[in-house]
Amino acid sequence: MMRRFFMFAAGAALQIGAAFAQDKPIPDAASLIGKTLDPDRAYELGEHAPKTKTGDWTYGFESDESLLRSGSATERGKGGAQLDTIFIYNKRCARSDKSAPFSFSVGERFALKGSVEKGRFANAWIFFGDREVFDAMGVAKKMVFSENDAELHFTLDPNELAKRGVLALCPTAAAPAKMDGACSIFSLKGFERAYDFVCEAK
Repeated sequence: MMRRFFMFAAGAALQIGAAFAQDKPIPDAASLIGKTLDPDRAYELGEHAPKTKTGDWTYGFESDESLLRSGSATERGKGGAQLDTIFIYNKRCARSDKSAPFSFSVGERFALKGSVEKGRFANAWIFFGDREVFDAMGVAKKMVFSENDAELHFTLDPNELAKRGVLALCPTAAAPAKMDGACSIFSLKGFERAYDFVCEAK
């Protein structure tokens, strides 16, 4: 009987502690600039802070070894790939910077080159478009493959994304002709607001 009582008390304490942790107010992103969070609190925020939907993008906090501000969009159609941009929680990036970090879940459409020992990568072509009409010429881009998260990492100009309506990541220089083709197509509706959060903690 006494043993069961202690087990019950321990379980109740864990539940109360978890509830208390989740009941703490979620801080405003700007209030964390220049701060250093306890690792447990950082993880807690990344796991429990709600995400905000804006257009076709979602933004909020997430945890990956540290607390991050993140923005993401899901590929149109059935591919299911995700395009992400992230930044550390306690700093701001330069909004005028033309080279923002992005990552992309690779799938099987992009052939990896190189080796695990020396680093693997994929060649891609970036096409922007508006109202489903894409630019005739794409921009060649080398995407570096991370063995840790199995994603392709590269940079894009966030100011260009903010001005356009749609983005296509293609495995060849052929312009995207249809939604179910080889390219991964992402709506940019809502990107500007999401990137304001990621870059400037707004």
